[in-house]
Amino acid sequence: IEKEKRNEHTLTITEVCEKFSSDAKNGISQDLYRKNLEEYGPNILTPPPEKYWLIVLIEHMTGFFSLLLWGAGVLCFVAFGIDNDSVDNLYLGVVLVAVVILTGLFSYYQDAKSASVMAGFKNFLPEKTLVTREGKEEEILATQLVPGDLVRIKNGQKNSC
Repeated sequence: IEKEKRNEHTLTITEVCEKFSSDAKNGISQDLYRKNLEEYGPNILTPPPEKYWLIVLIEHMTGFFSLLLWGAGVLCFVAFGIDNDSVDNLYLGVVLVAVVILTGLFSYYQDAKSASVMAGFKNFLPEKTLVTREGKEEEILATQLVPGDLVRIKNGQKNSC
């Protein structure tokens, strides 16, 4: 369902039933269920495409500010190569490179932790739910819910809609 068309929370029960060709007492028919399943797909969270961990780490170490620090570090090493008498440029170059590597590793670690937290959200969805179709209440897998289904919600129950 497109984002612009999501106004169900402002509609009356009758208007919602009309919008999804459903019935407030009997739910939807099996034919409409099959049609909606084909049109909208299963009720699952689609995971984002995953990148290889090394690519993500390299991205963290090659952001705009990191590239500036890499460049400054290289210039410090070049300056030390030109004038070996002063080791200040060598120390500064090592510090700049270390800062880039440490901040890149730290931001990668934070990104990996947040990705694992997001992956844990899929465990919050219940496996089964009560739905009324063609006037019969049945327990189905939450992945089989489609727009128009009449879902029974109990107090304290997790909802997968």
